[in-house]
Amino acid sequence: MTEISLIIPVYNEAVIIQNTFGELDAFMKREMRGRTFEISVVDDGSTDGTGDKLDALDMPNLRV
Repeated sequence: MTEISLIIPVYNEAVIIQNTFGELDAFMKREMRGRTFEISVVDDGSTDGTGDKLDALDMPNLRV
């Protein structure tokens, strides 16, 4: 069972998406030790490749 769910909408964030979610994942792992979490991202029809960049991230806690 997941204890913490973050739900984040995105739109045309391709330029910053990899760094942002890498930092967020590291923060959650560091600050929420011993707790399970997931980061759910909702791409609201981005036209700049945001979805492709999210799909390419290797983060087990990320749901796109």
